[in-house]
Amino acid sequence: MKSEGESNKTRVAVRGCRTQLAKRRAIAVVITIAVIGSLMWAAAAINRAARAAVRPTKTERAVTPSGAQGVSTKSRSLLSKLSFQPEPNKIRRQLGQRFQSPGRETAVRVGTLTIGGQTQPIRIVRTQDEQDGEQVMITLNNNQKALTWNPREGAQSAGAPPQAAERGAIERLALDSPDQFILAQTRGASYFTIARSVRPEEAGDAESYSGPVWDLVRVAEPEDGTTSKPINLWRIYYVNSATGLIDRIFYDDQGQSVTVEFLGWANLEGEMEPSLIRWTRGGQVTMELSLTNVSYESK
Repeated sequence: MKSEGESNKTRVAVRGCRTQLAKRRAIAVVITIAVIGSLMWAAAAINRAARAAVRPTKTERAVTPSGAQGVSTKSRSLLSKLSFQPEPNKIRRQLGQRFQSPGRETAVRVGTLTIGGQTQPIRIVRTQDEQDGEQVMITLNNNQKALTWNPREGAQSAGAPPQAAERGAIERLALDSPDQFILAQTRGASYFTIARSVRPEEAGDAESYSGPVWDLVRVAEPEDGTTSKPINLWRIYYVNSATGLIDRIFYDDQGQSVTVEFLGWANLEGEMEPSLIRWTRGGQVTMELSLTNVSYESK
């Protein structure tokens, strides 16, 4: 057996070892924290240097040409608004670059408009706008009297509210458009997918059917009570499941059904455009827009 003196010496030695071990651990912790701090500071410094290396200087930003790659003239807020809804976001890419790349904010469409058997030349200028989403200007028969539409003022004829028939024609030309399926979200329109892979009624359940099928998307205007809101507050778009393009629009107008068909889709300058748009009301063709030329330019 150990004597009491030996036991005391042993306890003192153990305490000494523990003290030394604790000191070593504390020193190790301090060193570890210092190393981690140095690494984090170095990483932050590298990050700052990398960002500074790729960030253009004030002079470079000032002389970069408008429309150059990586510098968009489009508003960031407009681009962000155009990606809120999944359905129009898919079609936005399908239609081409005019909703994504700079230099194509304005589309000029030229052709002929037929109403009631009378045909006249028409020019439609659609300009994307950060505040309103889109400004539309329509010139008929080379007339200086401009017909316009935008979400803030609605349909206008030479800067004044148009007559009922004229307003109906302006809204059809402005709103019955694949572009408006994209831009309606900028004014708070709601999107609801009614059904997917819908066949024409006459096809039934026939296994031999090989024609088009559609996804039906209902777009409803916000009911904000303003005088500029359109006559028709909702439209149902038939999106072709195979092509990803809009084949037709359906809505109700004063108790009669209106069908808008987009025919002869063509690739023009990398943009998809219908060459013929036909309006049918109550089973009768009421209006046709035939496009002969489409061009794009910066805003």
